[in-house]
Amino acid sequence: MNFLPDISGALAVIDTFLIQHARDLNAATQAALLQASSQASPVDKMVAFGETLYALGAAASAEAKTAAAQVIEFAARYSWHGLGADGRGAGIVAALRRDLGEAAPAGGWPDLATDPAPRPDIQAALGLAPATIAPASSPLAAMPASAPAASS
Repeated sequence: MNFLPDISGALAVIDTFLIQHARDLNAATQAALLQASSQASPVDKMVAFGETLYALGAAASAEAKTAAAQVIEFAARYSWHGLGADGRGAGIVAALRRDLGEAAPAGGWPDLATDPAPRPDIQAALGLAPATIAPASSPLAAMPASAPAASS
């Protein structure tokens, strides 16, 4: 993953992703990304865009995970929207980089159980239930959101 040097680079990642990949996404994701990318504040735009792609979990493409990781890393570097204060931003970036198959840093990747949860408001906008956003490498990723009721 390339680290972004400045805000214009972060905004270019968003625009490039939308131009090249938005058509491949479902309607709910397109609508959420349109709302995120239409924010007047570039800070709000970056955080909403990155959080939206992160909320896709295992359903996110490699391009989506890369774009989200780049933008969230930049926002966390400046602690925008608190992403740097509690480690949320670094946790999101680590989870995305791990899912992309990047080489682990010294000490290894954080445990899957410690990945930051996607924001509930974004999950709702995407029509996702919490059980459907497990990381691809998690045993929960293969499990259905709910098991059918047992018949008697």
